[in-house]
Amino acid sequence: MKKTFSQHAKHWWPSVLVALVLPVCLLFIATGIIANMSPLVHSLIDRYSNNPKDAHIALDYYYNYIASESMELPRIEGMTDQELSHLRDVKMVWRNSLAVLAALIGLATAVVATAYKRDQLVWALRVGGALTIIWTIALSVMPFDTFWTWSHDLLFPQGNWRFSYESRIIQNFPPTFFESMVLRVALLALALGAAALAVTYLRRDPSELPAAPPEPVGPGGPAPPVHRRHKRSQ
Repeated sequence: MKKTFSQHAKHWWPSVLVALVLPVCLLFIATGIIANMSPLVHSLIDRYSNNPKDAHIALDYYYNYIASESMELPRIEGMTDQELSHLRDVKMVWRNSLAVLAALIGLATAVVATAYKRDQLVWALRVGGALTIIWTIALSVMPFDTFWTWSHDLLFPQGNWRFSYESRIIQNFPPTFFESMVLRVALLALALGAAALAVTYLRRDPSELPAAPPEPVGPGGPAPPVHRRHKRSQ
């Protein structure tokens, strides 16, 4: 009996959900890993910052502030109200992103634990990994200025992220610094998407494997079956 559309949808909706959630989770994870690799970020400051000494101090201050529980931000000498406001917003966005990531991972785990079969999980990982690669490549071919403006207008609609080139924050962390960071996030996201794809091919389901060839007949092999004819009764 053929399954109806509703039966197919009921069977495959968990896979579709996990496949759509996976790229978002992998991109969040890639961003978190790169942003928190302090030695890497400090090395990029040495390469791109116009004021590396001040940028190193500012970076450590930012790390400590974002990791703290308090939203209160002590004023730093030379830091403007706009820069302080933007840093608070960055912390808020980071906290909200972690909450969203935890919720998505929890949802995907619950779906896998309660409504999943192996073929569905394999399909979700393959499609989710492929979507991660496609999405990352699509964002990577976008001009960096366009991507940066679009993403910041989305995350910081109040507009306090727009600074003049002469501002302290831009001198410490110029666009080339952030472009290098985004490139590394994209490469890591591609690697994570490829890993999700690769995992599905490490161990294939027995039903997907080709059938074993027949055993040879002859010396050392099984005897061929004997077909006996039954005599007809007279």
